[in-house]
Amino acid sequence: AQELLKKTGRKDAEQVIILLSDGKLDPSPKNGTTSALTEKLLEELVPELRMADIKVYTLAFSEHADKELLAQISAGTNAIHWYTKTSEELNQSFTDLILAVKKPQLAPLTSKGFKIDEDIEEATFYINRQKDEVVTLITPSGEKIKSDSKVKGLKWFGSNQFDVITVKTPEAGQWQITGLPKNEGFATLLTNLKLTATWPSILMSGDTTILEVRLYESRKPVVLPEMTGVVKYAFQITPTDKVSEPIIREFLNDEGKSGDRIPRDGVFSSKVILEDAGEYKMRVLAVGPTFERNQQLEFRVKPRLVSLKVVPEEESLTYQAESQHNDNIKPKGEDYIQASLSMELAGSKKINLELFATDSDNRLYKIPLVKIDQVYEALAHKLPHDGEYKLKATLTAETKNNRKIRGESQEITYTKVKSSHSDSAVEVVVLEDKKIEPPKEAGFPFLYLIVLFIINGVVGYLGLNKFKKSKGLASEIVVEETNLSDTAVIQDLILKLEELANVTTVNLDDPLFTEDSGDFESDSFDNNTQSNDSSSSEDINNSENNVAGESENAESDSATEDNEQGVEE
Repeated sequence: AQELLKKTGRKDAEQVIILLSDGKLDPSPKNGTTSALTEKLLEELVPELRMADIKVYTLAFSEHADKELLAQISAGTNAIHWYTKTSEELNQSFTDLILAVKKPQLAPLTSKGFKIDEDIEEATFYINRQKDEVVTLITPSGEKIKSDSKVKGLKWFGSNQFDVITVKTPEAGQWQITGLPKNEGFATLLTNLKLTATWPSILMSGDTTILEVRLYESRKPVVLPEMTGVVKYAFQITPTDKVSEPIIREFLNDEGKSGDRIPRDGVFSSKVILEDAGEYKMRVLAVGPTFERNQQLEFRVKPRLVSLKVVPEEESLTYQAESQHNDNIKPKGEDYIQASLSMELAGSKKINLELFATDSDNRLYKIPLVKIDQVYEALAHKLPHDGEYKLKATLTAETKNNRKIRGESQEITYTKVKSSHSDSAVEVVVLEDKKIEPPKEAGFPFLYLIVLFIINGVVGYLGLNKFKKSKGLASEIVVEETNLSDTAVIQDLILKLEELANVTTVNLDDPLFTEDSGDFESDSFDNNTQSNDSSSSEDINNSENNVAGESENAESDSATEDNEQGVEE
């Protein structure tokens, strides 16, 4: 597949491999293991695919499949992994997979059917059903369409488990579907007005990710500030690797808050944080006065590169290793701080893991760790004193290709109680005392004065040179060496510099006033202003006409270029 894409793949297309497996790698006849082949696959082939921007979507079929290996392949190529236990579920998994790859515009199937608006050029219905059921489409005007109907622009493909139906220039309104025992399916809508979402297919547990959503008319983004108040944008996130209701349901905003970068620019945003690793799907929705657009995105949340927890002594690897060599060892009721590395770090080098603790007085400590396999541990009673601590681990490493990897654990709270363990066989390093002392005297903060002094000094220096050249200033100020901790002296110097900087002398012989300043025409600015005013005063019911007309507006074109660049970034 990699060679086919390399030789015959289209340059303008996303390159995707779909890998279905119901088994495991064949063991080597030499040693009966798969370690060499697994290592070559994960450390050579998968990085090659990732460098070529080829995504491998994997589907593990049945309990006999190597789910872990398939998940590593998809994760290594920034794709998504599915698991299907039975053949009955296989079709639905492929449906989700196609949605993840193609990201089409969707209309959800509800008890009321599908809503299609006048902008739709072509509607493709994908409908799951049972073997003997007969599906019937009912148009908004009441016409019933079946698989053998002779309707212009109708294409119908039926199998034992699903139907795919395409209707050219469908009638606008509410379409009904009969013959289904339950509401399953969706409609893929091909239209000029599209909903796009900027969202990664792979993200890291605990990271803050910005979801950005906007409407496009053909290839141009819709930049209509007046539409911000009438189009509602929302999203929901649901786990797909377990039975669950949506875990997040929120609206997006275009008001410059919660991750939105520019207010009222047509880009709706929201900050999203997911702590639990796993497979998810996101449904994004835009509802306007006369239209509705949906998009479904599949994505994967990878576990943190390092995770932190506190375990009792019996669960620590240190105690388990000691008890294997000495049957007489009994637990002492101690706690262990345990840092575990993710499988994503397999094959990495120069791994450096550090554990930090911050106490209630904001003092920062570095706690030494002991490595046992892929787990690092520290005795909790080695913390310097009793009380509450905030614990966090940081990680740096390199891949075999010398790519830098950085990560940090979640922050956890641990309270060390009074105990008989007070030895300090392990030295705790005090990195920084971050306790903030109150200011000794009122007035301007010293750092603020220094910054202000430098800024005003630069302004004053430039002003002096300018005025000397124009003979508009004959005096100068001499700053002698003085004690910079004397706030009175600094304030006096600042006042003198401000007086100098405020003196203005205009040289009317300056080329700035005598030469042609360029192609700037005030009339064009006035015309643009009038155009903007008239555009913004259009009635909201004519918003569809505004979408086309707005592309001629200079201000909107500028915003469009900025936003297109933002989408690419």
